[in-house]
Amino acid sequence: MIATQELTIEDASTIANEYISNIFDESFFITLGKKIDEGWYFTVKCRREDMNRTPAIGGVIVLECGDIQKLSEDRIRDMKEAAETQAAMHKKELPIDKEGHVLRYYARIKATHWLANHVDHKIGATGGFFVPIHSPIWRFSVIDNALKSDDIQLGVIDIDAETGEVRKPNDEEVEIIIRGACASRRYPQYTTAR
Repeated sequence: MIATQELTIEDASTIANEYISNIFDESFFITLGKKIDEGWYFTVKCRREDMNRTPAIGGVIVLECGDIQKLSEDRIRDMKEAAETQAAMHKKELPIDKEGHVLRYYARIKATHWLANHVDHKIGATGGFFVPIHSPIWRFSVIDNALKSDDIQLGVIDIDAETGEVRKPNDEEVEIIIRGACASRRYPQYTTAR
């Protein structure tokens, strides 16, 4: 058996920095490396002149073997949109894309906040796809964060893609979400993805 040298934080930091610089522009950087079971976790932050702070917008993992745990295209999009959302909020503007629609990341935050405040603090929104109808929307799956699984969809929630406002579910839709959450928490062994 050949002993392998443990990955140091300095080596892991170099690997993470190189990876981040190949994906994002120079305003993104890593900080706060911490040891985890798989290797090293680094927080990704963004520093720009159009922001009043340097927010954490995600993270990246360098595995113990020295490989990076690659970010999905969806996660990369979220991290970029998180930075754009922070910049827009600093300017007290709505974070919009080139077509004039609110960013998916921002819309998901609005959906999750509404669900947490009006349904259950452990209910949130995930995913999200654009629906190009006459009054376009972002549609998100409603999930129970208490279950630590995005596989169990309790319903959907829509955000107006032009204004960023929640298209509030009706009472019956809210009741279905609540019943689904109660059932999945009470009988997790019987709950299956739809």
